[in-house]
Amino acid sequence: MRDINEVKLLGTVSQPVRVNDTKSGSVANVSLVTSMKRGEYDIKKFHSVTCWNDLADMASTLKEGDRLFVSGRIDTDKYEKNGQTVYKDKITANAIAKVAGSSESAAPSRPAGGPPGSFSDGGGRKSTFPYADTAHKVSWPKPDDSGFSYADDGVAQLCVAWADPTDPSKGGTVYQFADDEWMPYGEVDTVLFTDDDIPF
Repeated sequence: MRDINEVKLLGTVSQPVRVNDTKSGSVANVSLVTSMKRGEYDIKKFHSVTCWNDLADMASTLKEGDRLFVSGRIDTDKYEKNGQTVYKDKITANAIAKVAGSSESAAPSRPAGGPPGSFSDGGGRKSTFPYADTAHKVSWPKPDDSGFSYADDGVAQLCVAWADPTDPSKGGTVYQFADDEWMPYGEVDTVLFTDDDIPF
């Protein structure tokens, strides 16, 4: 089985984008922050994203506070500082897309509704993955390290930003990838149902 080096992030641009010309082409450095809710705490992680050539041109239009989806790989820079060898991880982007809406409107929110369904016998109140979302007719897998789950409804690629990645019963905001942007696409269905109610 081949190795996989793949990263997907949905976060907020935290600093003005720097664009430089090099012998290999134009390069843009984007600082992206992602936030994950754990209990009462917001855990923030900062990511350095490198965009080359056409992606650098796209990144140059970004402003601080913009919401951005990034797909790419993990690379490592190596340089000398004060006589010491320093290694710094970064993400080299192979695709970026600005997410429509402000950071406030795109942030995960807790939807109204009853307790969640599950795949247990009779559809209990367990908050487990995979999680059946009858509103979007998909089964959401366990979130990745950035707290997002991805699925395909047969028409378009979907993504959900969970309010709490460890507990799908708290819901999350669903996005649909269309016209090179992640567009808000409703909320995860958290209404109680039985297995007979699952149409997929």
